[in-house]
Amino acid sequence: MIAAALLVAVALSVIVAWAADDNAKVIENLRAGRTFKIRIQAASVLARLDDRRVVPELGRAATQDRNAGVRVYVLRLLGKGVGRQEDDGAAREAIRRALSDRKADVRAQAQRSLAELERRIASDRAAARPRGGPIAVALRGLGDKSGRASAATKAALRSAILRHLGGTRGVRISEGVVDYAIDASIARLVTAGVGTELELTCAVELVVSRPPRGIVLVASGEATVIESRTARPARRAAMETDAINHAVASAHENLARFFANAQ
Repeated sequence: MIAAALLVAVALSVIVAWAADDNAKVIENLRAGRTFKIRIQAASVLARLDDRRVVPELGRAATQDRNAGVRVYVLRLLGKGVGRQEDDGAAREAIRRALSDRKADVRAQAQRSLAELERRIASDRAAARPRGGPIAVALRGLGDKSGRASAATKAALRSAILRHLGGTRGVRISEGVVDYAIDASIARLVTAGVGTELELTCAVELVVSRPPRGIVLVASGEATVIESRTARPARRAAMETDAINHAVASAHENLARFFANAQ
């Protein structure tokens, strides 16, 4: 097991006074420093520089340095957030690659660093939204796991979700930069005859993610609509729409609670 305290002590044991125009030397020491101590020192210095090469070079070290201790230390830096804000995506990808490292200690640190980075990104996004401002939500994908939904059924699903979102306090629908994105799907769509009645059951799933963090909630809802077998064709055709509306309403109860707590 790698001693984290020892690694930090090594990184801070020497005060390095490279000037800004010597960034290339810092990078060279990170890439090819003779000892792991030199490479850790270089990583520590590089993380504090305002240079577009910071995250790419640390990302390379996190997955390619020959010493597991260096990889762990660099992952810790990436998790804390280094470089420029627009480099967060590249830092995330570097950490994710380290999740398959051959060393268990490195994989464990990658998991911790990824969680820490995502928390920081989420916090930055929340802070950027005006205090008391509405949560921006987008409806992205529409899927059909049942394999039975028609285009009209999917359109009804979309319409029902947007209607409920539009009526949710503190939420605004957006197609630009958003706080949350929703991917919806029809999980089940089954019609069955029971005696003199016809039953149509619809189940929906609403997957909420926080870009670029990932999934934060899965809300599901189900509804069954019953009609007489002798109902007119137009009424029977409307059963799917009714079932979807009720299923979405059921799932949206969880969404509404979630967004209320997120404000």
